[in-house]
Parts: sequence; structure tokens; C-alpha cells
Amino acid sequence: MRAVTAQVMRDMDKATIEERGVPGSVLMERAGAGAYRVATGLLPRRKSRIGIVCGKGNNGGDGFVVARHLAADGHEVSVFLACDPSEVEGDAARALAAMKSKGLHTRPAEEDALRGALARCDLIVDALLGTGISGSVREPAATLLHVMADAHRPVLAIDVPSGLDADTAQPLGAVPPAAATVTFGLPKLGLLQHPGCQFAGRVVCVDIGIPGDVQDRARAILTEASDVAAWLPARAPDAHKGDAGRLLVVAGSPGLTGAGCLTARAASRAGSGLVTVAAPSELAALIEARSLETMTLPLRRCAEIVTEDGLVEIVEHVRGSDALAVGPGLGRHPTTLTAVRRLIAETDIPTVVDADGLQALRDNLRALPPGRRWAKTPMPSVVEPGEEEEPAEAPSADLMPVTSLSVRVRRGLRSTKSPLVLTPHPGEMAAVLGSSIESVQGNRVAAALEAAQRFGATIILKGARSVIADVDGRVAINPTGHEGMASGGMGDALTGIVVSLLGQGVPAFEAAAAGAYLHGLAAELAADAVGGRIGVLAGDLIEQLPATREAVQRGDVPPCPVEWLPAG
Repeated sequence: MRAVTAQVMRDMDKATIEERGVPGSVLMERAGAGAYRVATGLLPRRKSRIGIVCGKGNNGGDGFVVARHLAADGHEVSVFLACDPSEVEGDAARALAAMKSKGLHTRPAEEDALRGALARCDLIVDALLGTGISGSVREPAATLLHVMADAHRPVLAIDVPSGLDADTAQPLGAVPPAAATVTFGLPKLGLLQHPGCQFAGRVVCVDIGIPGDVQDRARAILTEASDVAAWLPARAPDAHKGDAGRLLVVAGSPGLTGAGCLTARAASRAGSGLVTVAAPSELAALIEARSLETMTLPLRRCAEIVTEDGLVEIVEHVRGSDALAVGPGLGRHPTTLTAVRRLIAETDIPTVVDADGLQALRDNLRALPPGRRWAKTPMPSVVEPGEEEEPAEAPSADLMPVTSLSVRVRRGLRSTKSPLVLTPHPGEMAAVLGSSIESVQGNRVAAALEAAQRFGATIILKGARSVIADVDGRVAINPTGHEGMASGGMGDALTGIVVSLLGQGVPAFEAAAAGAYLHGLAAELAADAVGGRIGVLAGDLIEQLPATREAVQRGDVPPCPVEWLPAG
């Protein structure tokens, strides 16, 4: 399912109105009629009391349409307006006039009167602010948000809950938690991420007639099972193990050999034919004992940690591999990080970098001169004589790269065009961007896009509702998973799944988005298998991967968190 920022949705509305000749008032009527259909499903009785709190913009206009339809059904409807009626303009003014023509009038949204009225309502319709706000909510709207939140009545939010940033999912005021949010055209990114999805409740997207080719301009999606099923490669009846992908996993240091085992086993369970773990010689036997199906490449020149001396053996094995994973359990010894930087720069197969491997990339980024933070500069050892670097554009604050980014990019950390996938959690993302965890979490899509541009890579920003971003501006929000995944080894499992898909020939963005989806869904199946979410282990998740893949291909999966309501 496609998803959009607030600005992209406004652009789509404008294109529909100006290029296709659909009046804005018609779009508003369709939106309000759809919201009315959702509202009726929330009402407890045939004749209910509804309080509708409207602002002066198009969000309020949608509320006027809802009020007209509900009143026509015989419900007791009170419409509270947070401005003077003369301030309502355009399509919203026409919707207000149509409502008044049916004998329904507005009342001033004064705090005391509103508080008393909402306390008696069966449903509150929040049509106050919508998607156009930026910065903290100002008065009088700030007080009205508190009044709606304090009423403790079911709330239907129009487009987005008032006070919620439609792009970043961050609250900008006292957001009234909604039982349901009815959004229009396409779901907004803020409804799909935390904490926005917690405020939004059930999300229903209403088709208001945006043409399909206009919707195609959206560069973000909410990953669905049908997407993943389309991306997964078919397996021929006469396939052999070499056809299913040969992988090399560079992993392991003292005390951390389990990470490599988990990555390798996840890759095998995700469908890889042959998986080899390259590990220091003294650790390889431990990995062999714990992961029977996995082959090992003991690095004879490296006793306990990976060093540059082991690169000759690794690079030789890379030549016969389809994909490479670097980082699980490698440790952060300076010599290991130096070896990782060289390996990533000099290999020419699809690569996933996770965990300690990301530390090496952070150090590489920090080594750039001041003022060159946006340059996609390869490591000095791989720059060809006379080759110039191309500067990348920084994603703008309003997330326009989600729809409009079109930049010719040369891979930023290596000399080849082979795909590179990085899988940071928020702390690692903050480190590689020289930012803070709060900044990253405050706008996860922008952070992922920034990292994609800086590194010329596909990014999986891990966490609840993981964000996948590609260097061409595409974004995917992953809906699967649960809170029980906050345990050790989960990231290693994700690395194994993604590198497995890369080795099976899936392109980088699709492999990252599909890998995140399968990872989360396998955790859901594992919770069912062990009887609860808390305490699910990475190993439990890994064992569910074959069943997860089958479930996706059958379509036997939990419903999409956004419901689609056709026009009608």
C-alpha cells in the first residue's frame, strides 16, 4: 500500500483538481461521506449523540460533511467551531453552507461549554487540525485538544489525529487518542509509525478518487504480504543448492560466536543453499559444533579476531559467493574495524553490514573533512585516478525526497555498483550520522533517507515499524513484529534473512523490505508457538521462517494495519 507525506498528498489533491478537472468540493464530499461511513460503525445506538470539533481548514470542511450526513440519519449532532465562521473559506466554506442549509448550525468551541457537551457524547469527531500543522500546537487549539482528550469518549479522527505530525508521527500537542482514524487518498506516514500509530487506533483509508497514475508518484509504501510474495523468487522443481544462493558470513570474536551462528542459521532457514561462516581459526570449531548445516572458513592468519591478514582468504572465498554479510559478533578491536572497511570497499557482491561492521563505517564517515559530510566519497584505497565524486542532495525537512528524489548516485563506500545494505538500530544510526537517538527517533524516515544518501546504500532503520530507505528515495514501513523482539540476537537473524534474499537474486530494496517483513511475521508465529510474546528468542523466530515464507505466499497472514474503504 502506498503512503505519503502531507505535502505529497496536497500535491496529489492539486494534480487531481487542476490536471484532471475534479473540483475540490467533490473530493471533500467524498472524504466526508467516507468518514460518515466509518463513524456509523462506532456508534452504540441508532440515535446517538455526536460532538464534532471543527477547525477553519479543509479538515473542518470534512467535519461539516460528516455532520450533515449524521444529522440526516437522525443522530443528535453538535458542531463546535474553533474560529469565527467568517474565517472559513474555499471548499470548507461551501461545505459549511451546505450543512447550514439542512438546519444544522455551529457553536463556538469555548472550553467550558465544549467540556460539558463532549462528556455527554457517544462519539467525538476530531476535525480540528489535520495535516497542515508544523511546530507546537498554539492556542486556542491547544486547550481544545486537552478538552477532547480529557472527555474519555471514543474519538474518530479526520485524516490524522489533531496535534499529530502527519510525517514524523510525533505529537505536537495533547493528541486526543482515537478509536479510529479515517484518512483520505493514501495513508500518511505519521499514521504508520510509532508513536503516531498508537494515537491513531484503527486506520481506515478512504478512496476519494485520486487517479492511479497520480498515486504512482508516491515513493513510500507500507509493506504488505502481497508485495513480499511478488518479490520472493520461485524455486524450480529441479533446483540444486547452488541455485539457491551461496553466502559468506564474516562473523565472530571471543564471547560472540553465537551471532554468526544465528545469522547463518537464519540465512539457511530463509532459503539459502550454502552458507559459510568465515571466522578466526580458534573460533571456527565452536561455530561448526553449534550450527551443523553451516560450513566454516577458518581464518588461519587470524587466531581470535578478524584482521587484515585474513582478508586474502576472505576475498578468495567471496569470488565464489553470491552475497556477503559482515559484522555479527565481530567485536570492535581497531584492527578488525580496519579489516572490515577494506573488505566492504573491495568486494563486489551484494553485502549486508550489521552490528560491529557499522562501527567501521561510522569511523570512515567521521574521517571526512569538515564540509564534506554529504559527499559520497569512497574509501581512499578504491578511488580511481582522476575520478570525481558526485555530491548528494540532503533530504529536506519536509521529507520531499520520499516523492521527488532523483539523483544519480555512485555507491558511497565501495568501488562497485553491487548493492550494499546497512541495518542500524537507532543508536547505531545516531552514531553513523553524528546525531542523537532523539533526533533519529524524532524523524525516522528522514534519518533513513539521509543515511541512504550518505552511504549510497539501502538502509534498514530497525525498531518498531522499521523504516527501509533506498538511495533513489523509495521508503517502506514494515508493519510486522511485536514488543517481544526486544531481545538479543534478533538483529543477527534479520541480517541472515536479508543476505539470504540478496543471494537468491532479490534486489537490495526489495530484499531489505521483504526481509524485515518476514522477520517480524516469523516473530509473530514464534509467539503463537511458544505461547506468548515476551520471552520469544531469536532462535524461535528462525525456526518459524519456512512456515512464514509459506504463509506469505499463501496469503495466510494477519490483515494489513490500514483498511481500505472503496468509494461508495
